[in-house]
Amino acid sequence: MIRVAAARGLSKKQGRRGGANNDWGFFWLLRPDGDTDGTAAQKLPLFFPAASPATNGGTWQYFRLMRKIPALLLAPLLVLIVQALGAPAPVTAPVEGLRDATPRAHALVGGRIVVAPGKVIERGTLVIRDGVIVAVGAEVATPPDARIWDVAGRTLYAGFIETHSAAFLPAAWKPLPSRPVAGPPAAGAAAPADVGARSWNARVTPERSGARALVPELKAAEGLRALGFTAAHLVPARGIFRGQTALVSLGENVTNAAVIRAEVSQHAAFERNAERRGYPNSLMGAVALVRQTLLDAQWYAAAHTAFARGASGVERPEVNASLAALGPVTRGEQALWFTLQDELDVERALGLQREFGLRLTLVGNGAEYRALAALAAARVPVITPLAFPETPVIDTPGQALDVPLHELQHWDLARTNPGVLANAGVRVALTSAGLKRPADFWPNLRKAVAAGLTADAALAGLTTVPAELLGAAQLGTLEV
Repeated sequence: MIRVAAARGLSKKQGRRGGANNDWGFFWLLRPDGDTDGTAAQKLPLFFPAASPATNGGTWQYFRLMRKIPALLLAPLLVLIVQALGAPAPVTAPVEGLRDATPRAHALVGGRIVVAPGKVIERGTLVIRDGVIVAVGAEVATPPDARIWDVAGRTLYAGFIETHSAAFLPAAWKPLPSRPVAGPPAAGAAAPADVGARSWNARVTPERSGARALVPELKAAEGLRALGFTAAHLVPARGIFRGQTALVSLGENVTNAAVIRAEVSQHAAFERNAERRGYPNSLMGAVALVRQTLLDAQWYAAAHTAFARGASGVERPEVNASLAALGPVTRGEQALWFTLQDELDVERALGLQREFGLRLTLVGNGAEYRALAALAAARVPVITPLAFPETPVIDTPGQALDVPLHELQHWDLARTNPGVLANAGVRVALTSAGLKRPADFWPNLRKAVAAGLTADAALAGLTTVPAELLGAAQLGTLEV
């Protein structure tokens, strides 16, 4: 059975009812009535009583119905994106007040159901009970206790998964601003609040955990939900070894129940200090520090193992939280997500994979088509941004001369990047990261499809591929 992660939290502005334990799920109804830019959304809140089997607290479930959002892949179909129909996750906190064990069952009847990319039921029924999909098919019977939702003429998709986001993370873990800010120069990675048994270099902080540093960020959650995302992979964005990532459900309240998976992967990049302060301040130094840190992590694990066995003549090794956190990476137990600054970083990262046997996932910058042969041969997954370059200003001959040829070429080819990679056999996940305007997500997705990315590959890049890479088999499809 598939557990559908719940988006939690209902603000008073949206109509809070039922006390402190309110939860809400949502799905979107999208109608092909001519609106192609997604700006004319209509919200129709519906409320009905429900309760969590774990908390049994009296709650009300909230559904957000939106129409006039553009169909996913240029098809004149209504798209229904399902996150959770009233699925508060079990929690360990004690419940205040009376317990309510009212059954929660919903049947979405008569819609076109895209169970998974390439697997479509033209007219079927999907049944959800207590937040879990329990039946889906063309001949599924409607349970007598289920709330019926008539979705005839609409299409159901699984909620999207954002593979690369800094939402809900502390400000010191988010990407550095594009323009310098007033005040003293900031280091590439903020030092942890605690001091002691960790790396000597402030940019090596793999012991940091996104799941243990979540902060409320309502606007970011709302923005991602507005694009169709119902879960997000939170990735620390500063440093060389940047810390543990986390997969969370996109609700308004950051609680324990919002965390789908903690410590999903480690995140790294060849970051260097552009202000030439501290080590490393060059690309060569960044590569050297990455290799030395991985070698140290291997030594650290071997030294502690030997000491624990009581081997004769083995000196007690130091305790180092940073090197200990990299142990699963060097043993191939945990993936390393590596952010690329340009296409030349592809070979550098692949060299690390070959040297240390890493489970590597590359976070691209949009120019990976330039390293297609290496990526196709290595078969490593690539997180591909839908942030495409702005159209160059070449209204006059002088302006045209100021735009380098390689920038013009990249402007023309960037939209082909997802399709070129997918058609070469590379597993591609799509991300909205890097978009200057979130409203560009849907137009850019359509541009990628028009430039060669297939409809099924586009849907997979937002659902099944991210679910696989993040170890979240309960997400990404509408399968039982």
